[in-house]
Amino acid sequence: MLGVLVALAIGFNLYRIEREVYAYTPTNYPQVAAWLQHQRVDTLISTIGQGAAPFVAPVPVAVITDEKQLPALRRQGHQYVLLDAYWRVAGVHRFEALRRQRVVAAWPELQLTSPLLFLEHSEYTGLTYHQTLARQQAAAQDSFQLRLIKLD
Repeated sequence: MLGVLVALAIGFNLYRIEREVYAYTPTNYPQVAAWLQHQRVDTLISTIGQGAAPFVAPVPVAVITDEKQLPALRRQGHQYVLLDAYWRVAGVHRFEALRRQRVVAAWPELQLTSPLLFLEHSEYTGLTYHQTLARQQAAAQDSFQLRLIKLD
């Protein structure tokens, strides 16, 4: 009887790990890198998130925390911004004008919709459990978490 109970507990925990962790592990950052390589992009700006950096290397990634940083980077020759939805996770809402720009390519990114990722950041955002999950659910309803924008 104890063995059955232990086996059920292990099975339930494996199911939960698959549902809460492994379901969010596939990534589309390699597709971002492939697009950039195909377009011969040699620099990239990313909003808050650094998830693309390992995939786009050796292309340097400048991470910004506010869209007001864009004009200076544009003058330095940067042409593309990855509007990485990590800004939602971190609670940094300083990209409103950028969000209205024309998108040249977009991809979904399940990692940036993970409830655990949002909950891990709730101690930094100061949001309650319910506020954090409401933000996560809004993020999960968005079709694309990675949006590539060409600066004008």
